[in-house]
Amino acid sequence: MHRVKNPAQRFDWALAVAVSFLVLVSLPLTSRAAVSPADGRVDASVELSEDLSRLVGEVTVELVNRSDEPMTEVALWVFPSRLTAPPEGMDDVVLPRAFPNGFDPGDLNMKSIRVPGGEPLQTRSPWPGLVWVQLVEPVPSGAPLTLEAHYEVRIPERYGPFGRVGRQITLDGGFIPRPTPQGSEGFLERSPPGVIDYSLKLSWAGQGRLEAYVNGEQISLSSEPQRVRGRRAERVSLIAAPSFKRMDFGAKPNRVRFAHRRARAPVSGPDDLTDLAVIDPASHAVATAVDVLRFLQGELERPGEPLMVVEAPLRRDIAISAPGMLLLSDRAFELTPLERFLRVHRVALARAVAESRLRSASLQVERGRRDRVRDLLAIHLSERWEQARYGGQVGIREILGPGRFIAAVEDVIRSPQIPFQSTWFRVVDDTDPFRDRFSLFAHSHPNGRLWREKLLDKLGSESLDRIVNEVARGQASLMEALKDAAPDLDARSYLAQWEAGAPKVNYRLLDVREVSGGLEVAVVREGTATVEEPVTITAIGAQRRTAVWDGAGGRVSLRIEGAQLGDEIVVDPSFRLVESDLDLNLQRCA
Repeated sequence: MHRVKNPAQRFDWALAVAVSFLVLVSLPLTSRAAVSPADGRVDASVELSEDLSRLVGEVTVELVNRSDEPMTEVALWVFPSRLTAPPEGMDDVVLPRAFPNGFDPGDLNMKSIRVPGGEPLQTRSPWPGLVWVQLVEPVPSGAPLTLEAHYEVRIPERYGPFGRVGRQITLDGGFIPRPTPQGSEGFLERSPPGVIDYSLKLSWAGQGRLEAYVNGEQISLSSEPQRVRGRRAERVSLIAAPSFKRMDFGAKPNRVRFAHRRARAPVSGPDDLTDLAVIDPASHAVATAVDVLRFLQGELERPGEPLMVVEAPLRRDIAISAPGMLLLSDRAFELTPLERFLRVHRVALARAVAESRLRSASLQVERGRRDRVRDLLAIHLSERWEQARYGGQVGIREILGPGRFIAAVEDVIRSPQIPFQSTWFRVVDDTDPFRDRFSLFAHSHPNGRLWREKLLDKLGSESLDRIVNEVARGQASLMEALKDAAPDLDARSYLAQWEAGAPKVNYRLLDVREVSGGLEVAVVREGTATVEEPVTITAIGAQRRTAVWDGAGGRVSLRIEGAQLGDEIVVDPSFRLVESDLDLNLQRCA
């Protein structure tokens, strides 16, 4: 019996990604990417309630009409409104890793909005997270506009990059209404964030003080407003709690400053005997971060400022790179003290460290692709670090492989339902499927891993190494580096296949027949027939023999030399394809 091992059937969670995206493939290539203007400026006065469940704010939004036509409406992102309902597709297994005590909604209530000195303006909200403000007078192309708004945010009890847990809040962007990016055609409401300039006055209605970090800047919050400013920030991130412990480690330029709430593990117990099983997560975090920074110093050839790391109750992420700081899960490195397990958390942290360093690099990136390209580079550099430190890459399949005879182990490998799932399994597309964070909520494109893995399949590791080196060091844009490395590849069209996330496609084995010296296999591509990517078909017998389909069309016949009828024929044995359940009756070929 020949059978197809279909990753879509085995890893439903990782493939449940919503798809659709505003395709930005018509942007012109330039020798050096121009610095795009900021989306606008926000000046806000924000007060946190005593229990950290509400935020009351006044904001002034300044922007310029960058479209070719008069502006009659203004598009504002109001991210907390995206959190009024549970994320689509979140089941009872994932729910406790998102909400400490069951679903708790967030929201943003726009109490009033007007031009200075004018009457309140009408608004409409076509989808949660977006508000269109209807202007009384059109604003000509190139002219400025100022809006003033009063609003209130309900901060949900929620793990992750936006919420409160206990006496700590984590607001990684989105707690201030801000204009969406603009193009010549107008506001790009379904777009990745651009950059804004900001000035904030922050205060807290409680007694005493809160320690806070705003884009890496440490401040103390009380009833007396504290001001912070910044330029060209993708988002404004605020972390606050009654107190943090602080730890500094490493020497310039590879110094790490760690603000954490977990206590350090004791060196010895009450009987003065050292517990050799004790893990000190803070030590593992800073030591790993410093080691990665040292590695990146040679790769990026650009010294950076000390890396600010702030602990937060993330749960579904090990680490998140935010403007000016890195957010680290309060469960990072809390696992068995075996390096084979710890290394998986180290690699996830390395990815965020690399992305944080790349934020200050002079990258040449086209508008709308900054996050993806930076993530692509960070993933590749973190895996290069892993290769240098450990000599290779592993995931949970390799770690748990010797124990597959145990039913519970086999269940984890076949049907993963564990925290930090994409970290352990390293799937080809590890974009958060619920998109309940500011960096993802307004669009549907994937993060940088999907592009990176598809380029790796197409070009190989050596070519991709050279491309990453050029782009990370600011010597070329991604498209320019691809053109130099692979002149025959239409890189723009190739990557555009995944611009909208994983396409609706499925591969299956249609027929196998014996021919002189081997087997001829027929493979069909169902769903989006325009997809063109490398597809590996392997015959597993006394030896493994492989053929690759790398072309267009809905069907192909390939010859596998030396294969025999008794071999098992497997489509995509390394789980490199991102497939969808098309509700088709998959056929098995005898």
